[in-house]
Amino acid sequence: AKKMHAGLLGSPEPTVRVDRLALEGGTFDLGQRLLTLSRVGFDGGHVEVVREAGGEINLTQLLAPPQSGAVRRGSEEAAAKGTPWRYAVKTIELSGITTAIYDRTVKADGPLLTLNPLDVLLTDVDGKSPMGFKADIKIDAGGSVTAAGTVDPSGPTVESRIDATGVALTPLQPYIDSVANLEMHSGELSSQGTLQYGMKAVGADLAYDGGLNLAKLRLTESGSKDTLLGWQALKTDQLELRLAPNRLDVKEIKLDRPVGQLIIGEDRTVNLVQVFKTEPPAANSPAGSGPSKATGGNVFPVSIQKLRIDNGILDFADLSLTPQFGTKIHELGGVVAGMSSTADSRAQVQLKGNVDEYGLAKIGGEINVFDPVAFTDIDMTFQNVEMTG
Repeated sequence: AKKMHAGLLGSPEPTVRVDRLALEGGTFDLGQRLLTLSRVGFDGGHVEVVREAGGEINLTQLLAPPQSGAVRRGSEEAAAKGTPWRYAVKTIELSGITTAIYDRTVKADGPLLTLNPLDVLLTDVDGKSPMGFKADIKIDAGGSVTAAGTVDPSGPTVESRIDATGVALTPLQPYIDSVANLEMHSGELSSQGTLQYGMKAVGADLAYDGGLNLAKLRLTESGSKDTLLGWQALKTDQLELRLAPNRLDVKEIKLDRPVGQLIIGEDRTVNLVQVFKTEPPAANSPAGSGPSKATGGNVFPVSIQKLRIDNGILDFADLSLTPQFGTKIHELGGVVAGMSSTADSRAQVQLKGNVDEYGLAKIGGEINVFDPVAFTDIDMTFQNVEMTG
């Protein structure tokens, strides 16, 4: 069969288009009410996944079962007559499928991300028993993702090995625009790990355990060409992510060749804070009360035991001083230990670097990384700095 289309009522374009559909090796047993196929193949086509401005997902509307009373009565009568219909398919293959992903809550026009192609293989499919799956995804903006594992629809549960390589982060710019005046010029995500969904043993609805490498990141303030924050690589081999209940635990992160600007303004505002957009408090909530304060706890608990920094460059200036002071710290390295989103947490900071040819800079103390306004006690010591600077 060729050129199958499916779409929402009132939409000029099909939500799903399949160029070729193949059914192979089939048997039909009316007495047993059983349909078997050796292979179902979907070759070529296009799928549009849209999150509408109101938050609705188009595919959930397309796949939702009819709600009319007549249909419900018909299905109930069919089930009451005897054995329900069953099916068994040895393999289901999707190959060469282009997928456009839209999120109109942050981007009104055009797709946010395009997957080209999307290839999926399912084995031993009967709708109730565990089935194997394998997916290969290429991303137009750069990078690829492969996943392989088992899905049990009776749970439902999923166990999968994930391998993401060089996934471009620049398509996420619309999400950054919603919270900060920042532009992402580059960034690549790679990760290898194990994903589990619906497994009671892990104590959460979803669990991901593995490593992560966020490479070649470069952020600037909107309209500026100077790097505000960036690095060559941010790596960890021991990441534990849990959802429902939420938790992120990381044992050690290695940050290689970070570059940044830390500017204290004349009014003592800090540039890294000023780039974030602030929303006015709701009419029925007290000024200054954030989500964590309103609920009395962390929405998403985070714990990072150690951040190790190597070979960094920091442009530092304090314009609140008289006279004003600024310098570039290079070969910056050291450790920040005990970072946590827990209220009243204090991370220990021990960093040092070089200034100009002979100068030395030391940065030490304690800071609540997730709420610096609540607690910051940092000493910056400069020694042997050229007076001409």
